[in-house]
Amino acid sequence: MPPALEIECEKRGLNAVGARVHQEETAKEVLAARREVETGWHEYRKEVWRRRLTFGGIFCGGAILTAILAGFLFGSSNEFERLLTEMLLRVAMAATILSLSFGGRWLTVKRVCVAAFVLYGAALIYIFFLLAHSGEKMN
Repeated sequence: MPPALEIECEKRGLNAVGARVHQEETAKEVLAARREVETGWHEYRKEVWRRRLTFGGIFCGGAILTAILAGFLFGSSNEFERLLTEMLLRVAMAATILSLSFGGRWLTVKRVCVAAFVLYGAALIYIFFLLAHSGEKMN
């Protein structure tokens, strides 16, 4: 230790070992606080990715199931099924992006499932009316 620091420590009643221990303890506390912050960010990032994959999976799975159901119910051509699947997957992508952009903690998996059910139910009704008004033959 520099002589001036030793003199100051003696005036304040601190010995050199005590000052060094205090510095080490302070450094350890700072490192522990940094680790805690980094761990919090790591957990937050994991949660964000979990939500992205879950919501994307729900909407994409619903789109694929709706396309299969529509193909089975309405029995149209392969081109119709391809276009329908493409449209529903685009809707699923948009719904996933909107749910992740505007949905906070209040947007739970249950609410996403309800939203997907309503969205794809409306899509099936829309497809039914399109086919009914176009005059195509349904099964």
